[in-house]
Amino acid sequence: ICDGSTLDFVLNSSLPNTTYSWSATVSNITGSYSTTTNGDETNINQIATLTDAENIGTITMIIIPMANGCYGAASSPITITVNPTPEIDLISDQTICSRYPFDDVAISTPTSPLGSFTYSWEVTTAGPNLSGFTTASVGELPISTPIIGETIFNTNSVAEDLVYSLTPFFNGCPGNTQTFTITV
Repeated sequence: ICDGSTLDFVLNSSLPNTTYSWSATVSNITGSYSTTTNGDETNINQIATLTDAENIGTITMIIIPMANGCYGAASSPITITVNPTPEIDLISDQTICSRYPFDDVAISTPTSPLGSFTYSWEVTTAGPNLSGFTTASVGELPISTPIIGETIFNTNSVAEDLVYSLTPFFNGCPGNTQTFTITV
């Protein structure tokens, strides 16, 4: 799950009126799970918040069912990974002349670990007289893959803008979208 998400772990059984007790140990987790590490509900739905927002956290749970006054076997440990919210470093705007490429845009991040860090991009605003640009990435790209500078054409005598929006992802968890502008 992603940092700040609700676990929403629903427990059920084929036996009617089954109740559950659970316990949890946490690593790099704050909030409800650091103060509520056990319970008896059938929907475990506390919010999982990372203590250190740049590193993965874990919640390890053991669940014990009870039906008709008898306890069932405890579950094997269930580990839930809580992923950090990825960030992208600020990207500088560029100004270019028509018929010239913009500089490749390297993507960097203060967030760690980098292993599963990806991003996607799209052009969200384009001047009506601009051409020669790709409108979006094809899926998610590794953080090490730059946006390749393209030769942009402006058929107008007035400068126009291309606005790119980038969204980072870490193990499927999205971060805040960032924009930068190429003025042509």
